[in-house]
Amino acid sequence: MIVERSKLVGLTQLADNRGTASLPILQDMQLWWKEWGPRIARDVGYQGWVLFLLDGHEKLIEGATLVSRIIRGKPKWDGQGSEREWGNVESQTTADLRWFERHVDSVKRDAPEWAQFLLTAQYGAFCTLARLGRELRGVQEAGYSTVVLEQRDMGINCTQGGDRFLEEVA
Repeated sequence: MIVERSKLVGLTQLADNRGTASLPILQDMQLWWKEWGPRIARDVGYQGWVLFLLDGHEKLIEGATLVSRIIRGKPKWDGQGSEREWGNVESQTTADLRWFERHVDSVKRDAPEWAQFLLTAQYGAFCTLARLGRELRGVQEAGYSTVVLEQRDMGINCTQGGDRFLEEVA
């Protein structure tokens, strides 16, 4: 892969400098993979394990974006979301994990050793995402929504959500 020297640092930098929200990072990663995913496949080869790694990463970003948007109360038909936001988040993230489990063995045996470590890392990320989906679903079923609390001069103020929270502490 040949990258202009002026862009290399920005594209390979390991920095968390986008504020506190997860959604901007996920949106950047979607743009990054639209550009670099095809280049990686072209340069490394259109082998099954390469394509699976790229597809797996895309599914992870989509799943994390789903969780991030639901946490923020973003499920709207605003062109940025998807039908997945209206479904059961636990089912969606678990389905992504099952997709990985169904297909990984067919590509893992052909992957070089270093890529097998990446596949194992992706599996851990899919497991984590499925657990986050389960936790978020549990919060939803308990009747909680995203709560935004702010410390102000006159105490703590609830600025968003939290109907159930406010009922319990009132």
